[in-house]
Amino acid sequence: MNQPLIHEATLEDLPRLTELLAVHHGVDSDCGRSKQISDGVRFLLEHPAQGFVFVAQKDGQVIGLISLIITISTAEGGLVLLVEDIVVARDCRNRGFGSMLLEHTARYAREKGFLRVTLLSQQCTETARRFFKKRGFADSEMIPMQLSIAP
Repeated sequence: MNQPLIHEATLEDLPRLTELLAVHHGVDSDCGRSKQISDGVRFLLEHPAQGFVFVAQKDGQVIGLISLIITISTAEGGLVLLVEDIVVARDCRNRGFGSMLLEHTARYAREKGFLRVTLLSQQCTETARRFFKKRGFADSEMIPMQLSIAP
């Protein structure tokens, strides 16, 4: 077996990215939410100034992804990245692929001059929180709150 390859996603990857994210978000692939996911990923792929997606590919198959949004931090004084999603296919978990995606993201952020990488982990997912903390992420004093505008 070959080592996984981490690279920036392309439109060719869109169906698999949509599939992975639909499973991650518990969305039936036949419902309208799956189209929303596809539209969101397509937007990132077509607008690299807004964000991008890295994929982990093994044996020709996309097995994981990390989607990143570019934003500005007034506190940091420059561009920062926000992790929107990080997903590894269920049958590929606990093999280091998520770590590889995060390490690639951190290396990319340093090389490109981003000042911070932020992620939001669902509070009910203690396993995910331990995973992120083990990889250098720390709790923040900020408490995420959201106002949903979508219908």
